[in-house]
Amino acid sequence: MVSIERAQIESAWRDVLLSPPSPEQADAIERRLSGAIGTLTDRLRLYYHLATSVKLEISRLIPHLVVIVEAAPFLDASNSLGLVTPGTPEHRLVAEAWRKALSEWPEDPSALVNASDFFLDNDFEQASRLVQGAVRYAPNDPTVLLRAAALELYGLDLGRPECAARAALKFAERALENPAAPRYGYALAATAAYESSQDAQAQIHALEASRTDCFNPFDNIHRGMTVLGGLALSSGNVARATELLDRSARGRLGYRGPSLRLARQLVVAGAERPVLAYLGAVKDQWDGPREKCDEWMDAVRTHDLGRLRNPGQ
Repeated sequence: MVSIERAQIESAWRDVLLSPPSPEQADAIERRLSGAIGTLTDRLRLYYHLATSVKLEISRLIPHLVVIVEAAPFLDASNSLGLVTPGTPEHRLVAEAWRKALSEWPEDPSALVNASDFFLDNDFEQASRLVQGAVRYAPNDPTVLLRAAALELYGLDLGRPECAARAALKFAERALENPAAPRYGYALAATAAYESSQDAQAQIHALEASRTDCFNPFDNIHRGMTVLGGLALSSGNVARATELLDRSARGRLGYRGPSLRLARQLVVAGAERPVLAYLGAVKDQWDGPREKCDEWMDAVRTHDLGRLRNPGQ
């Protein structure tokens, strides 16, 4: 049974997403909060404004994130994936907030998966434990299952042998059995099927993903196109693979950044120029650390494929 307070908080967050504050409204909210008279709803509105602004100001963002994590860790708003750099004082503050939140919400699946995203960049084992707990408490929740699939795939990127593409595929396909499953599930299913050499399933999921745009971080169109390109390359169609690589750069990219597996394969196949064009297009539209793109382009030019790795690797 969802508490009235929780339902009200969730409703307030939905309202923020539907009607974000203007810059003038955000300034007024910040003035109220500085006088300690603002509400959690005020913080949610201001946090959304600050987190989505062109110029991200972490020092202004963190105090509101800390309060939101402790008060409402089940909200997507508490998921700070990519916003807080590990090893910084800000990261330590938010980590402490998460420890407090999890002591209060130890069995809440939404809180567990949001916490997992926070710890993913610097404590994979803890992130994995949190997702496993979420699956245990909500074995049929499609969002939880997709987080489990994403974690397995990220572990593969990190070279962890205990992570399995087949396990990721199982989680993703279980989630997609639910008509209400988030549509980014197709990108995860396509990638997992491709990584586990299930080409027929990879084709089906990738086609669906490539037709379905969705918000970060799972990049449906981008991932679908790169999987289709990998399948084309496996059949010897280099021209089709390079076309799909180019089209994949037009899909929205999340903080995790582009998939580079197809790019590496095409460099080996001698198609350096299309790969350089792809990386240039990625650099133009990715919100992540774009200097990585320069490093990758240099790796292509020098055939140092050891440096042409996905951002998490």
